[in-house]
Amino acid sequence: SVHGVRCESTYLATKHLIHLGHRRIGYAGGTMHTAIENSRHGGYCKAMQEAGLKVDPSMVFEMGFNSDSGKKSGAYFTALEQMPTAICCGNDLIALGVLQVFQKKGIRVPQDVSLTGVDNIIYGELSSPPLTSVINDSDEFADKAVSVLFDRIEGRYTGEPREYKIERQLVIRGSTAECGGE
Repeated sequence: SVHGVRCESTYLATKHLIHLGHRRIGYAGGTMHTAIENSRHGGYCKAMQEAGLKVDPSMVFEMGFNSDSGKKSGAYFTALEQMPTAICCGNDLIALGVLQVFQKKGIRVPQDVSLTGVDNIIYGELSSPPLTSVINDSDEFADKAVSVLFDRIEGRYTGEPREYKIERQLVIRGSTAECGGE
């Protein structure tokens, strides 16, 4: 990933799937070569590597951050000879697109495949099953960035650049379950 940038959100989601016993975990990502996608893909890879799991390139599908891309991801994963038992999605819209395709094809979530998203959008809470997601608090992020900037501008802070970590929170709902075996 770019300069070791990694995303706490997909890292947390992937760790959750690993904790549930999943080993063959797919990743449905967003628009390739964007900073946000590099970061989210990096979070998935980091969690996999820490658990000693190989990242299989055929288990990664990166397209875009909307539900249409999610549908393409869903179609891709269902066409694989061996489907993943879980899929970490780059955001909730992708996950909802994947979910739609799976439901049409009779693939049950979470019994057959667990799904996670990022952003905790309202539609994810209302879907069936409701989506396990990571709260990506962009308001908190913006507030922190602005306050740090003003500390600098108004001379309250003149030292080295500081780095802040905004804590992410995993919201576990019905779209993830223990791995039912290979």
